[in-house]
Amino acid sequence: MAIAKFGAIVTDVRGKLGGHVFQGNGFTTSIRTGYSGKGGITARNKEFDSQKITIDNLWSNLSISDKNDWQVLASQNPVRSTFADLEVLTARSFHLRNYTHFFASGQTGTIDPKAAVNDLPSSELEHAQFNFTNEDIDIQFKFDRFSIATIVYAKPVLKFNLSIQAAKLPFIYGEEDETPQDDLLWDAFFAKYPDFTENSPCQFGVRQVNEYGFSTFVKTIYATFV
Repeated sequence: MAIAKFGAIVTDVRGKLGGHVFQGNGFTTSIRTGYSGKGGITARNKEFDSQKITIDNLWSNLSISDKNDWQVLASQNPVRSTFADLEVLTARSFHLRNYTHFFASGQTGTIDPKAAVNDLPSSELEHAQFNFTNEDIDIQFKFDRFSIATIVYAKPVLKFNLSIQAAKLPFIYGEEDETPQDDLLWDAFFAKYPDFTENSPCQFGVRQVNEYGFSTFVKTIYATFV
């Protein structure tokens, strides 16, 4: 489905409409012929289906006062829309957004919206190294970090410098730690990509998450080998 932004005229369109795909960068909009993929439910969707049920149940059990607290939190933390405009999510959508990151990063328990703060580091992903001898994957950052948890995304690519959109990188692993444990990340990666071989290129993405479910954008980098 296409989303249109209206002014005195239609000023921007994104998505699918009439067999065409509309793409833009905030300045220009391009149109290409759309196509249908294989369809069906992806593995990533299946993985988060049960998680969404848990989050929906948490929302249903909240009191009216608690839901109002989530609405206050949402109003204090607007997000970027498809057109890069700031918009305030509904309390329920904001609750789903933060809890999705919270659980995916390996955290447990509940989020207190009254205490929640959107305080995240701005460190950059420096490298992701495969060590086939020790069977571990080491992820390092350029600056010290202070996030409580991390989500890792990854996908093998045909060649180095062949970029995959960050939003399309599959979820690999989440851990309530500033840096995922090397051996556990290795196990999670090869459980998803058992045929991956040494010197094969791979793109990694990392999202930092705090204890209230606030997260950074996905930072991406290509894997290196040692």
